[in-house]
Amino acid sequence: MSNPLDRINHPIPDAELDRRWTALRSAMGAAGIDVLLAQASNDFMGGYVKYLTDIPATNGYVTTVVFPRAEPMIVIGQGAFGTDLHFPDGDVVRRGVGRFLGTPSYASAHYSAGYDAELAASAMGPYAHGTVGMLGTTAIALALVDTLRTHLPGARFIDASNVVDPIKAVKSADELALVR
Repeated sequence: MSNPLDRINHPIPDAELDRRWTALRSAMGAAGIDVLLAQASNDFMGGYVKYLTDIPATNGYVTTVVFPRAEPMIVIGQGAFGTDLHFPDGDVVRRGVGRFLGTPSYASAHYSAGYDAELAASAMGPYAHGTVGMLGTTAIALALVDTLRTHLPGARFIDASNVVDPIKAVKSADELALVR
C-alpha cells in the first residue's frame, strides 16, 4: 500500500507541525486565547488553514479549522451531510486533527451558507464563554461570523493574526529546506 502522505504535495514533517502547534498553543495561553479559528476557500491565499493542517483549502471549497489551545483540531470541509469522523489516535493525512465534519457547502450556493457555520458553532460549544482568536479575518465568511456570534453570545471574538503571524514568520530548518 502506498504512503497516505503521498496525497500531500511536499508534506511538512511531523516535527515541524509539532513545533508550530506547541508555539501557537504557548502564545495562545500568553494572550488568553482559548481557540483559534481559520477559514479559507483556496490554496492561493488560504495560508492559515495550510499552516495549521498542512492541507490547503482548494477549488473554492470552504475549509474551516477550529484550533483549541488544549485539544486536537476540528476541521470542517467538503463532505456529505452527517460526515463526522473521529480520530482518537490521530490520522496519517489529517495530522493534528481529532475530528472532521463534512457538509456540502458551496460559496456559490447561498442556501448552503450556514451549513459549515452551524457545524463550527456546534464544534465550538465548549468555548461559548471563551476567547476566540480569528485568523485572517478578510478570508472568514460573514455567515460564519454571524452564526458564531449568535450561537456563542458569551464568547469574546478577537483578531489573533498578530499573535500567530510572528510565529509563522520565523522559518525552521525544515521549512527553509522546503522553500529552497
